[in-house]
Amino acid sequence: MSRKKLVRAGSIVVLKCKADVHTTIRWYLNSTQPLENDASSGVYVINGVDEIGGVATSQLQLSRMRQQDGGRYSCRSLQDASDNDTVVLTVRDGQPGTSFILHSSVCNLLS
Repeated sequence: MSRKKLVRAGSIVVLKCKADVHTTIRWYLNSTQPLENDASSGVYVINGVDEIGGVATSQLQLSRMRQQDGGRYSCRSLQDASDNDTVVLTVRDGQPGTSFILHSSVCNLLS
């Protein structure tokens, strides 16, 4: 499933993903190399395990969104590459809008 979301430049976006098995979750922009922590561009990836369910969790925080940050963001389970979901972010100039969080369950992003 793919959703589209309009984001104002300067906003903070947090994407969350959860897999139903203990695996590693990776984040991708436009299906290229996995996203890694990069403080200079405001990209932070936090991976963990849900203590209650024992499932993999991952959070991608995008700070200071710029127009060039727009694109197709995907979370993928490394155990099953077909287990993924996507959100398309379009960044517009203007005053920063309301920051938002998209949650996912079993690598399906929930808005």
